[in-house]
Amino acid sequence: MKEYTAEVTWLVPEYVTLTVKAETPQEAVTKALAEVALDPDRYPRKFDYDTCGPDVVTGLWEGPEAYPKDPAKELDLPPLPTRTLEAAIEAVMQPARAGAAAAPEIHALIAAFDAWKEAR
Repeated sequence: MKEYTAEVTWLVPEYVTLTVKAETPQEAVTKALAEVALDPDRYPRKFDYDTCGPDVVTGLWEGPEAYPKDPAKELDLPPLPTRTLEAAIEAVMQPARAGAAAAPEIHALIAAFDAWKEAR
């Protein structure tokens, strides 16, 4: 049997709490995101272990060593449902991203998908 080294990553969300003044909930969300982006280290971050993402294999190598000097030992990861879904969504959106005419729903999908990817 061969020996492999796997790198497993788990996603632990971080959060901060801050108070902003705004006229509407949407404005409050926009201001909060802008404030945190402006100075990410200003607010103490806390880990949210209750909403961790699933464990994901992010690296795989043949042999007993992660990140060996021989790059040929790094293996391609098998397809995962999330990666497959992301690839399928990107394929649907690619013509619209390239400037082709698309229904408003495709543009809404692009905006929502991009926001989702950025938030991860």
